[in-house]
Amino acid sequence: MIAPQMDLLREQTNGLANSRRESDNSAVERAHHLKPILGIREHLSEKENQVLAPEEQEQCYEGKNLELGDNNGKLDALMIDHETDLLREQKTKGLANSRRESDNSEVERAHHIKPVLGIREHLSEKDNQG
Repeated sequence: MIAPQMDLLREQTNGLANSRRESDNSAVERAHHLKPILGIREHLSEKENQVLAPEEQEQCYEGKNLELGDNNGKLDALMIDHETDLLREQKTKGLANSRRESDNSEVERAHHIKPVLGIREHLSEKDNQG
């Protein structure tokens, strides 16, 4: 009876470890994607500080707005991915806690049933003797 519970706990532990690895990998991937975006923003800030002719400024602003729009979309997508990963991790932890509580309840139930069955058996033996 304890072996299946140990197997279940082992599975849950492995599941949590896998979730953590996935979360770490996605964090590294996010950092990889953010690096060029931050570089573009820095570059744009430098460009803003340069004095340009009005026509050139207009072209530059249009290009910057397009780049910022693209980058904002990428950042939004990364934020959604991150939130999804966090929710998935919370759900996994919640399920593991529920399973653990259920397993503990089952063990307690079995622990309480054992004496009752012993008493029933004892009463049955008494009835058969008497």
